[in-house]
Amino acid sequence: MREEYMPVLCEGSIYGHFINGTQLTYVVLSSPNDNQYIDKETIKIADKIQVRSIQIEADNDIKINTKQQLTISVKPKMAETDITWAVDNEKIGSVTEDGILTVYREGIINVTATASDGSNITATKEITVTADPQVPVSDVVSDYNSGLISKNTYVSLSTDTVNADIHYTLDGSNPTEESAIYTEPICITQSTVLKARAFHRLRPSSKTVEFNYSVLVPNSITYTLNDYSYILWNSGKKMLNTLEFDINNVEARQNTVIILAVYKNNELITTCMMNNVIIEDGNNNIGFSNINTELNSSNTYSVRLFIWSADYDMYPLGKINKFSI
Repeated sequence: MREEYMPVLCEGSIYGHFINGTQLTYVVLSSPNDNQYIDKETIKIADKIQVRSIQIEADNDIKINTKQQLTISVKPKMAETDITWAVDNEKIGSVTEDGILTVYREGIINVTATASDGSNITATKEITVTADPQVPVSDVVSDYNSGLISKNTYVSLSTDTVNADIHYTLDGSNPTEESAIYTEPICITQSTVLKARAFHRLRPSSKTVEFNYSVLVPNSITYTLNDYSYILWNSGKKMLNTLEFDINNVEARQNTVIILAVYKNNELITTCMMNNVIIEDGNNNIGFSNINTELNSSNTYSVRLFIWSADYDMYPLGKINKFSI
């Protein structure tokens, strides 16, 4: 507390005052019924009145796909400050600089208002975003769209509806609440039609969505490294001349392109290609000759086959086989 005015008894007394922001105005009268004031003065009592508390005024529950203007009340009331708005989960909603909240997904979102007057006073309000009970559950989405994927790819499913259960099938049938429930990513090992549907006990279920996956690596083809030979180049180095592979196939492939790739420490060092190869049913021996790649002795090298035909794009088959010289 500080003394701003001490009236002299013979002059009068302070019979009125008011505060306007950072200013105090007072009036000195000889008596309460006087119409003429002896003195009136306005003094500055503070450079700036900072916020001591903030309260966000908004609905606790709002519907999905709606907007709401957020407002605040501050204490003391005469404090003036700009507000910075933020949300803790932008997947559920967003807020503009002037406090317009837009929500587009079910869930719980926390909105925070921060005073910009240097006081660092904040307030947070929890808002629950819900959907109309008559609105169907959001459709299931996958992190892999229909199309070509690698063998043993793990596919994740999700829905924007909170507390909804996802049921799925892999046999082409439409999923029901009796179908397998999704709890973890699904491993796709072969070409598959994945169908999924989301259910909620208080809402109409979603539509059935379908994902058609074609596995890149045909399960019918395997290969093994058969043998290899080298021509001695000089001390410490050898020339890779030929590599032979056995390809076991249960489906004939016409006009096939086969590419052999040689790696060192996962870095490609050479490739060889054979065109118009016919892969027949059963065991096929494929030999690459005249590779003419110089290799350092005591190093480990890896080889991988790629097969390309009209039936499927170019894909690596099996694991990398390794050899050392």
